[in-house]
Formats: sequence, structure tokens, C-alpha cells
Amino acid sequence: MLKKKLDQPVGVIGSGSFGTTVAKLLSYNNDVLIFSRQEAIIQQINESHLYNQVKLAKNIRATNSLEEVGQMCSLIFPVVPSASFRRMMTAFSPFLKPYHILIHGTKGFDLTGVDENQLTADNISRDNLRTISEVILDESSVVRVGCLSGPNLSSEILAGQPTAAVIA
Repeated sequence: MLKKKLDQPVGVIGSGSFGTTVAKLLSYNNDVLIFSRQEAIIQQINESHLYNQVKLAKNIRATNSLEEVGQMCSLIFPVVPSASFRRMMTAFSPFLKPYHILIHGTKGFDLTGVDENQLTADNISRDNLRTISEVILDESSVVRVGCLSGPNLSSEILAGQPTAAVIA
């Protein structure tokens, strides 16, 4: 099967272990623009093409600009912890349009209005609990949302072990 390379890079938001793994997988067929808040990580990816002892392709470039990712990429994989996902989406949403496609790789839920130290079954309801896909729809104009899910671990993927993934 012939794979067509996209005319623009694919974006990845998050340079943690799974975000870096997603970027590495995407780089086999496309240029990748990965967002990180940490200047040292950006420098390491752009200069040595190495991060956490993982060799990265030269077609992966790092940036600290959410605006650049929004302008350059129409397909974007946000992969940040659920605890900071809504905050990231709030910052990112001014740079997103309805034509963007976001496929998140974030596990967990968004819980708003409840102190984490006082969580009980009584104070969690559908009114304050959102899936990560719902957070994207709540916080942006994006209408095409997907979810990347396992069962898989970044270490297994990077080691080339057989694994499975689903995008829904």
C-alpha cells in the first residue's frame, strides 16, 4: 500500500514519553512538529535528535509555540496529562479552527469544581466530569476529535515490541 506524505507536518503537543513515542511513529511517514514548554528539551530534540536516550528522526522538530503548531499543522495529537489538559486546551484554542483534527492520547478524565483532596463518590457527577474528547469540544472550535488508545506502553512501542492501538 502506497502511503502519501502530508504536505504539512503533523503536530504533537507534549514531549513526555508517550508524546515523544507518537512523534517518532509519525515521523516514519511525515514531518513532525512537537510542542514542549521546556527549552532544554526543545534544544535537545532540534540539535541532537535525541531525547531520553531515544534517537529521533531529523524530520522531527520541536517548538515552544502553540501558535506555530496551530498554523502549520491541521492534524494534531495532544498528549498531555489529564490534570493539565484543559489548561493546555484553553491556551491552544485561539490557534485552532474547525478544520483542525485533534486525536488525543491522554488517559483519564477532566474533573472541574472539586478539590482533588476531597474527592468522594458523592461530589463527582456528570455535571463536573468530562472525557478528554469533551474537553477539546468544550474549549475549542474543533469538530473532528479522535482518541488514541492501547493497550500499549511507550517503552514497548519504542522497543519495537508487538502492540495494539485504536483510534476512535
